[in-house]
Amino acid sequence: MQMLSQLEISLGKNKQALVEAAENAMSGIELIKIRNYILETQSFALENELWWNFLTNILQIQQDNVFEMWAEARTI
Repeated sequence: MQMLSQLEISLGKNKQALVEAAENAMSGIELIKIRNYILETQSFALENELWWNFLTNILQIQQDNVFEMWAEARTI
């Protein structure tokens, strides 16, 4: 859950805003999967390809910044 807190701190996007970003950019099964991942997961993982693509393609976070945010999230 720290990753959600870090995204809100860094991007100003809370969980609902992340879901809205997904709904605006995705559809079908990918939307369902990422929406459920955002709303239901207790442990985020960068190895999750759908989550990684959401962070880098939809939210347009540079890869280096994703790793920095991930490291910062671990300290929350």
